[in-house]
Amino acid sequence: MVVIASCEPVPEDKRGGKHSKPTELKYVKMTVVDDLEAGTIAAVARSDIDPSSTVVTDAYAGNNRIKEKVARHIKQVVPGDQAGKVLPWVQIAISNAKRQF
Repeated sequence: MVVIASCEPVPEDKRGGKHSKPTELKYVKMTVVDDLEAGTIAAVARSDIDPSSTVVTDAYAGNNRIKEKVARHIKQVVPGDQAGKVLPWVQIAISNAKRQF
């Protein structure tokens, strides 16, 4: 599954309580794929992400070709316990989807 979360930054003075996120969610798109190879992920990026976008991902090697499809690609090595802080909306979407199964 490829999960895309479109977000906008929230200024610090506009954030709520201690559990508020640094971004505001605009939409989530989850795409079921047969594999997580670079070509598959790049095809999803090409069809689902605006080429002028900045994309933040974990450092998974399959994400490497995203940079060919968007204006800016920021890859981060994300320890498992930090995923909810770096990519919060992706983690929330996955968690909510798991509840349906």
